[in-house]
Amino acid sequence: LAKCLNGLLLPMQGDVWVRGMNTRREDAQFDTRATVGMVFQNPDNQFVATTVEEEVAFGPENLGLPRPELRHRVDRALADTGLEDVRGQAPSRLSAGQKARLAIAGILAMHPSCLVLDESTAMLDPLSRRRLLGLLDRLHRSGVALVTITHAMDEVVGADRVVALAGGRVVYEGTPRALFARPQLLEELGL
Repeated sequence: LAKCLNGLLLPMQGDVWVRGMNTRREDAQFDTRATVGMVFQNPDNQFVATTVEEEVAFGPENLGLPRPELRHRVDRALADTGLEDVRGQAPSRLSAGQKARLAIAGILAMHPSCLVLDESTAMLDPLSRRRLLGLLDRLHRSGVALVTITHAMDEVVGADRVVALAGGRVVYEGTPRALFARPQLLEELGL
């Protein structure tokens, strides 16, 4: 993980450091949360607001952004995830794919320098999945570090680095090309 992020996240003596901040220290939690955005596998686990628009605004609002900047970020995140038409709806009334995109929109509005995505495409239809992967590619090209947890091997192809785990242990770390050159390992891992 540390090598994947080129120094953004560094494990040191049992602690995890993000941009020089020890994540175990209470005084670093606010800045750490503003730097790293996490999108859970089940988006329902991270919703706190009563409308889509309020949900997207929740994180950046807690950063204390001025109203014009907050409005701009919410509008942009809704547009990037294709949720403009449902901004007034309750998150509970959205489809599974819309909920996944809403979870991502809420994090995008915070402008993190790192996104950690846990199976973020699992509940998306093929078109929404392609759009989301395109958005993630654009974010990566703009300098956002992405850590994607996935079983979808087609998503691994474009990665800079791959870390494969089995039983909680690293069994492979390297390039996608080198991983795909090891079909026996892929088979053993069920990938």
